[in-house]
Amino acid sequence: DTVTALTLTLTGSDSLTADDNTVIGGGLTLTGTNSLTAINNTATTALNTDAFSFNSNALNPTQIIGNTATGSGANVISLTGTLGADWYWENSLPLAVLGKLDIPAGITFSIAPGTVIKASTPYPGPGCQANPAVSCTIEVEGTLDAVGTASQPITFTSINDNSVGGDTGSGTPTIGDWHGIYLDSGSVDIEHATIEYGASVPYNEGTVAAIFGTGIHVTLLADTVTEEEGDTAIE
Repeated sequence: DTVTALTLTLTGSDSLTADDNTVIGGGLTLTGTNSLTAINNTATTALNTDAFSFNSNALNPTQIIGNTATGSGANVISLTGTLGADWYWENSLPLAVLGKLDIPAGITFSIAPGTVIKASTPYPGPGCQANPAVSCTIEVEGTLDAVGTASQPITFTSINDNSVGGDTGSGTPTIGDWHGIYLDSGSVDIEHATIEYGASVPYNEGTVAAIFGTGIHVTLLADTVTEEEGDTAIE
């Protein structure tokens, strides 16, 4: 199907499928509690629209593939909710987390070198499952592998950072635009990566660390983490 000058939105509690659609002047949004399927969709975004947004408790990489975007809007693929299977993320479009993404126990989320991850979490934001008093953007009970290279670093940054990954926001990012990476006894390997503008938010206490919590295995190698003066980059 072809949809013009609109965002195609599907919402439901059962399985949702949107394949082989062309959206002109908008994007595609799927929100459901069960599986989502979005294959070979094309979006030509207009200003202030997102290309693709997928929100589910069972996000699966075999069901979200082949989606492409161009245009003047935010040409990103946004994942919100919970991963339901191992995922190797390799895409020419930036990955956006506009809310919270959970990597549960037993699941590995691997990110290819050169990937740009852009995030935004409104205050007070969603509480971490292990610590509801703290807001986080990415929660890791399983495994997060973000291993870049010297020539192809991985970037974690604000949706408002237009210096990398295209124009996706205001162009004026600030610390706390997104609420960091929380380790809930999970494993994290982040190498050759830049982490900017992320900070966890304990309610009523202000921003603190970009990477925080308790992990069973944590590797940080050749990374750059930028924080405001007085905050802690890693806790």
